Amino acid sequence: MFKKIIFVLLAAVVAANYANAAGVGFYAAAGNGTQNVDFNHSYIPGGSGSMIYSKTDPGTIILNFGMFYEIPGLFEMSDNSFLGVSAEYGLLHSGEVLFETSYPPYNFSSQLKMQGYTIPVTFYYKYKTSKRFAVKGGLGFTYLSLDWRTRTGSFNGSNMTATTKSDSKVMPHIGTGIEWIFSRFVTLGGELTYGFNGKMSADYVNPAYTEKYTRDFSGLVMKLVLRVYVLQ
Repeated sequence: MFKKIIFVLLAAVVAANYANAAGVGFYAAAGNGTQNVDFNHSYIPGGSGSMIYSKTDPGTIILNFGMFYEIPGLFEMSDNSFLGVSAEYGLLHSGEVLFETSYPPYNFSSQLKMQGYTIPVTFYYKYKTSKRFAVKGGLGFTYLSLDWRTRTGSFNGSNMTATTKSDSKVMPHIGTGIEWIFSRFVTLGGELTYGFNGKMSADYVNPAYTEKYTRDFSGLVMKLVLRVYVLQ
């Protein structure tokens, strides 16, 4: 899917040679969000022995890179009105859960690690209120891809067996933003995006019980976006 998105945007670059004042370029986006990470854990009561439990939560700070294509004056709109499309790519921060116990009759070690990436695609409308300022709004979808990597075995990590489960989801989002236009080729903007229905879960299995490790990509994301036009 990612290759298809890049192909569409590269085709837009070629098409821009024949468009009136169309803009094509690249951008970097950095920010933070309200992504939720949850692990529903139940300790084994009673007994004697030892137990180790640790959780490394992934950070919510994002650093994405993308491409965009926009064109003004369509559908008899003014030259200050732009329609555009953008696509980003960003790696997700890894999260990890480790649980070991030697409480009789349980003697096991279980580790779960999550890795993945996102591809947000947004269709937007932008309006230049002046030579140095523009506002925008749009909607789109975010493609989420995760790998849940589980390792299970005996206490202290011996005889470990590894399995990987791949999961993906499409999450719709809406957004708004502003842009400061520094020059014909460079803009700096602030964007606010809200995603819907972005929860993804994986079973975290051990010999005693089954639990869930959940990452929820729904909610607000605030980003600072630096855009560079390479063709206008």
